[in-house]
Amino acid sequence: MRRVLALLALGVSACHAAAPTAPASSPSSAVASASPTAPPTASPSPTPSPTLGATVADTVGGFTFNRPADWQRTTAVPTDPTKDQALFFLANFPLLPACAVPSPATPQPSASAGQECLAPFGQLPAGAAVVEIYDSLLAGPLPNGGEPISVAGLPSRMEVATPGRCGNQIADKVLIVPIPEPPTGQQYHLSAVACLREPNMDANERAVRAFIESLKRR
Repeated sequence: MRRVLALLALGVSACHAAAPTAPASSPSSAVASASPTAPPTASPSPTPSPTLGATVADTVGGFTFNRPADWQRTTAVPTDPTKDQALFFLANFPLLPACAVPSPATPQPSASAGQECLAPFGQLPAGAAVVEIYDSLLAGPLPNGGEPISVAGLPSRMEVATPGRCGNQIADKVLIVPIPEPPTGQQYHLSAVACLREPNMDANERAVRAFIESLKRR
């Protein structure tokens, strides 16, 4: 999902319905250009845990937020600092250990520039929910289209693709939300990118939206 997952493109194959187009600097277009020619060789991921109701407070980088208690927050393995890359993930199933490291462990830079982590989930399992916070080196303007949403106290937009491209795979739904930069909120470097698969997609989408709405800068 980086120039993944970084976890992404809003574009889908010609056999799918047309989806909203993300801005040029968004992780969706980044992923499309960097998708590997072959899928990862990792074995399928374990069955995702169901999204219950309990949440826990969490902190990473410059943000605080609430996440489902049964979702794991992991830190992305650093890659080339001159390129766009993921910062951290939330997921209801284990991600590849070569790509995402649970706290409190400190991830070490990838010796392969992170090519194996273009899809840090291996194969996106049924019932999956995975969110990537993706950092673009170049600032981009907020999109004009999409659903109005507030992120970290600033107005933003949520773009939705049903289905949507998630790394080198197709997810049932992909959500992309720029995280506006203060003080004006007119540009962004960071985006929240979520990939969802049935079953339980509606409940997982509610959990993703609650996470995004809870984001606050420290």
